[in-house]
Amino acid sequence: MFYYQTDFDLSPNAKNWVLEHFKHKWKFNFYHDADWTLNSGWQNSPIEQELSDFLLPFGLDLKYAGINCFISNLSKFEITNPHVDILHRNKQLLPIKSRFNLMILGNSEDPMCWWNTLKYGDSKLEKKLFTYGSTFYESLAVPGDSIEERWQHLGTPTEIKTNLLAPSSFVNTNYAHALKLSAGPRLILSVPFDRYLDEYVN
Repeated sequence: MFYYQTDFDLSPNAKNWVLEHFKHKWKFNFYHDADWTLNSGWQNSPIEQELSDFLLPFGLDLKYAGINCFISNLSKFEITNPHVDILHRNKQLLPIKSRFNLMILGNSEDPMCWWNTLKYGDSKLEKKLFTYGSTFYESLAVPGDSIEERWQHLGTPTEIKTNLLAPSSFVNTNYAHALKLSAGPRLILSVPFDRYLDEYVN
């Protein structure tokens, strides 16, 4: 199982709270990446409470890695880097086995792709040095020296899903995956878990 769609959405008040914090970002074009500017700012926010209430019946919470935010403002259509999600903690590389993703801004028709031929723990994943702002960190990467080479290495995706975030879904992030993104602002809230998708949904 690569995804499980839900009809959960945030209240207008909670959405406005998020949009207000990120409205200054859309003045410039930039590539898809995680944004940590709020970091602990989610605590006691309407977002935290609404997500916690939704996740509770699944036996899930925000404790593994909090609330993440992925944003972009592309000037043109782009394919993103195929990868397996990793949590960096105390100099260890830990798996993010699944996530709950919710779209605040963006094109819900943008597809997400998965490959069942490569997953966390696979010896074919390569340790490489990456940068985030001024920070250098080591992570695991799909073989290849460019986004295009990594797509070529993986070949045809096992699964492609459009309208995945309409408005939200649980997604498998243990297997290699990537996005095809439209131009314009995109803002996704994401909650990582140390549990496989089929452990909490049928």
